[in-house]
Amino acid sequence: MYNSNGDMTKQIRILQAVYLIVIALLLILIISTPFLISDGFSVFSEELTETVFILLLSIIGIIIYYFYNRELKKSREQLDSSLSYIGAVNVQMEQIESIFDSLKKYPENKNDLKYLFKSLADKALSIAGSDWVVFRVIELSSGKTLTEYKETCGDVVLDKYEISNKALIGGVGISNYTIFSSAQENFNLKVFAILPKDGLTDSQSVLIKSIVNNLGMLYLIFTSSYSKNSKENSKT
Repeated sequence: MYNSNGDMTKQIRILQAVYLIVIALLLILIISTPFLISDGFSVFSEELTETVFILLLSIIGIIIYYFYNRELKKSREQLDSSLSYIGAVNVQMEQIESIFDSLKKYPENKNDLKYLFKSLADKALSIAGSDWVVFRVIELSSGKTLTEYKETCGDVVLDKYEISNKALIGGVGISNYTIFSSAQENFNLKVFAILPKDGLTDSQSVLIKSIVNNLGMLYLIFTSSYSKNSKENSKT
């Protein structure tokens, strides 16, 4: 995204440079008109020819100025839009990070895990403006569901849905839903977020992907910690 802003800024500078060069050439032509036009250049008098030629160059300059302003305005609007987009994403990312920063400890038991799921589900609902979200954690080696958490917005009732783990793992396109999966490839589990298909924007998608990726790592920490605590308790 930052590269995109750099490209737009560069485009504006190039546009300004080209405009200044063209205007400079026009000014040189206007100043040189008396020297370029001499007697016998046309059937009209030298003064009239010079006046018409300067008038035409001035009109061309005005036209160039009009198109330059239009393109400059368009480029600046795109840059402003891009900066607003980045600002909105940064704010949301800070809010997501604040959720993880507020964790005084990594999830060690099911209550900790439930709190984490709820906090991130509420955030996902807020970002997507969706009626509901489902987090599903799947063990890749067996294809079994390890955990599934559902959250709805207000009094919304979650409709019955049927999405197989095989379809999620295989990345099969599923109509009527938007699916996000954790990006880590070296874990034996993946976290999926399932939302009703509402045509999410790029910024919304980036933020929810961040939630899912972080949730995947924290769930792995939970399973390791939970397994360790269970073994220690069984020994005592």
